[in-house]
Amino acid sequence: FSPDGRTIAFLGNRYPSEAGRNTRVWTIPVEGGTARCLTENLDRTCQPFSGSDGPVWSEGGASVTFAIEDQGDVPIYRAGAGGGREPRPIISGERQITGFSASRDGSVIAFAATDPISPAEVFICDANGGDERQLTDLNRQWKAEVELARPERFRYERALNTQLRCFV
Repeated sequence: FSPDGRTIAFLGNRYPSEAGRNTRVWTIPVEGGTARCLTENLDRTCQPFSGSDGPVWSEGGASVTFAIEDQGDVPIYRAGAGGGREPRPIISGERQITGFSASRDGSVIAFAATDPISPAEVFICDANGGDERQLTDLNRQWKAEVELARPERFRYERALNTQLRCFV
């Protein structure tokens, strides 16, 4: 529910038979009516395999924050709740965000992030993704004892000229 309780943000598809297509972020008034898609032009699914949380409202209800899948990464994006602002990344990098939440006043985001050679740790940043800091180093001893090979990223072209990124 939005902070004022009048709108619900949810993940879904336009039609029940759209399984296999990108999951989108939508809003709908509590009293019913027409749902508005906030991510229509975003060619990514907003329901990552990592199990990251669903949409999170900003304190004043002006925007909605959510995770997407992006070529092996799971960044956090934000879109205007009224649909007037295109979704944009606020927390990114070559990693997967596995969960996030915002402080009560919306000024700080806490999140867990992992990459292929680092188990998840807890980070915080300001509401726009700046001033990021790692809070935990729970696996420091384990990482000192084990040497993991970082996968090499590469891209290839497939039919329809779509680029894909893979790990080996």
